[in-house]
Amino acid sequence: MRTLYRALGAALSASVLVATTLLVAPAALGQETVVRTTLSGQTPFTTKDESVVTVTFLAENLGEGSLGDLSVGFSIGPAIRSRVGYTSSLIEGPGSTLVFLDTFSQTGTIEADAVRELSVSVDLSEIDEVSEIDSSVYPARIELRVAGLPVAWIDTPLIHIVRTPDDPIDLAWWVELDAPIAMNPQGQLADAAFETAIAPRGGLRQQVEALRDAVAPDDGLVAIDLVVVPAVIDQLARMADGYERAQGDPVPEGERPATDAAGLLATLRELVADDDVHVIATPFAAPLLPSLASGGLTADLDGQQDLGEAVISEQLGHTPVTATARPPQGALDDASVAWLAARGATTILAEADSVARAAQPNDFTLLPVAAVSTGDGTTLDLVLPDPGLQERLGDPILTGDPVRASQTVLGELAAIWREAPVSGPQLDGSETVRGVALSLPASLPPALWAPLVRRVSRAPFVQLTHAGVFAGRVHPVQDDAAIVESLARFPRDYVDAIREQHRNVAAYRSMLVDPSPEPDRLDRSLLFAEAGDYVDDPLAGRAWYDQVSRTTGAIFQGLLPDVQQEFLLTSSEGSIPVRMGDPGPTPLTVQVVLRSAAFEFPGGSQRMITLEGPNQVEPFDVVAKASGPQPIKVKIRAPSGRDLGEDQNLTVRTTAVSSVALWTTIGAGVVLVLLWSRRLVRRPKL
Repeated sequence: MRTLYRALGAALSASVLVATTLLVAPAALGQETVVRTTLSGQTPFTTKDESVVTVTFLAENLGEGSLGDLSVGFSIGPAIRSRVGYTSSLIEGPGSTLVFLDTFSQTGTIEADAVRELSVSVDLSEIDEVSEIDSSVYPARIELRVAGLPVAWIDTPLIHIVRTPDDPIDLAWWVELDAPIAMNPQGQLADAAFETAIAPRGGLRQQVEALRDAVAPDDGLVAIDLVVVPAVIDQLARMADGYERAQGDPVPEGERPATDAAGLLATLRELVADDDVHVIATPFAAPLLPSLASGGLTADLDGQQDLGEAVISEQLGHTPVTATARPPQGALDDASVAWLAARGATTILAEADSVARAAQPNDFTLLPVAAVSTGDGTTLDLVLPDPGLQERLGDPILTGDPVRASQTVLGELAAIWREAPVSGPQLDGSETVRGVALSLPASLPPALWAPLVRRVSRAPFVQLTHAGVFAGRVHPVQDDAAIVESLARFPRDYVDAIREQHRNVAAYRSMLVDPSPEPDRLDRSLLFAEAGDYVDDPLAGRAWYDQVSRTTGAIFQGLLPDVQQEFLLTSSEGSIPVRMGDPGPTPLTVQVVLRSAAFEFPGGSQRMITLEGPNQVEPFDVVAKASGPQPIKVKIRAPSGRDLGEDQNLTVRTTAVSSVALWTTIGAGVVLVLLWSRRLVRRPKL
């Protein structure tokens, strides 16, 4: 079935391109005519009481001459009986057997390089072949004609509902609020596309406003799951407070685009406050779960999720649900499913191909829920989007005509419902509850959000349901499914570098005397380095952990003692002043460890000290065991136990040694002489 969807989808893309731009030979019209048409409005569905369908479209004259003698042809084919028939109608139009055909004359012209909006209306109640008994989907074609000849056309479905559906199909749908990482490790905005996305006509703004408008009636009928990538919210909050672009120019708080970020956050808070909206937080930087769970960074998963949920709660004032989870980009493997289960998830919003689904009788829609089990026997439900619907949304040619794409998705939902508008029981007598799932990615064109969300949220033949409820209602489901595992992994050296910097940040954190946000900021940078986008582009991701390395490295290097000076010890006992480095503006606690075979340290060779400023001197009492220049190795260590750089060699020149050390040395020498002399005495022969 999926192969058929792909084949028909490819044909559909080609048909859209041909249908919206058509060349007419000069012999027909006396000139070459090129017209591009896009659907600008259509009645989403009609009813017996409101049976007039109006179609409005834009016609753009790409030719060199004016187009006159205009008319619009409107043709309708017989009711569609299957999904395959529905997809075919999008490619082939209403066919040759029509139930309606009419031509509507248009006044005026379309000048060269000009765009004109045209509109036609038809009352479906006046067409005998449009059923007054069964709700149906009908294929339609709207043609733009010049001198009676078609120059471009649009194929679109008409949906006619004759009564309120007794058994609407359950629809679980989720929207992903996501965007590429726009900030660089220095906290500057590096990707100007993010400013465009949050502007009034940008993708993120259009997405959020469309959802807000859909749930605004507050009637409890528009249940929707909103999947939020917390890093997006984090970046919006930083921009709202004023920020600097990577080129160096500042954007003060209160000026655009900082105000765009603040406004979008305000709209988001309004949206998530609605009870119809369930917020699902991904791990903070949207890492691909298998890249951490099976890639050597399992320990970071909880930190990613904890921070993500904290950002949502702090910035949006809303606690995310935890029983439903969405793995970033839908990437899963057995280890990540087990981790999700351990975090309390019972429902996973998956991809259309996360499991292999069995074909259904009569080529009906695939089952939208599959049950998977973890190694310890825990069962989770995967909600699986319909592959045909997802291919529609992934078709750039179709989505380039937003109203038509929205109507196409709505028509397909109606065709799915029409497969079994009244569900009978299963063979075992259990109740049948049909369902379909739809995932709306953040990558949809901005102009698509409003018409698509409006159509889906108001469709009378679907019952909008939160995914967690949906998974428990729909029956039957596919049992004992096997995950199609993602093999996404970071390179080994990338993983090792992140681990190394985690240890450096932990060392720095252990050194702090007073509370500081800096370790959290550094840890957050390492979480950014684990973002899913960097799996295929690790070179871009390493900028995050390189910045952490430079920051901690500079702090550690600054603490090392000054060993350039050579000290002179004129007696066997004395004190060596160890001049420490600069802790910077924040007091830091470190452990100083001294080692030398030429000295004893009666007060101890190591101690914990707090550095409050540069050049702080720490005296260590020593007792010399030898004269002349002697080295003392100085090690600086964090309270966590991590060494901060290489050992430093401090040189101390002594002109005397202690009497104890001297007599000990003499005694040892005498013993050695006696032992050696015994070897010179010949033993008597027996």
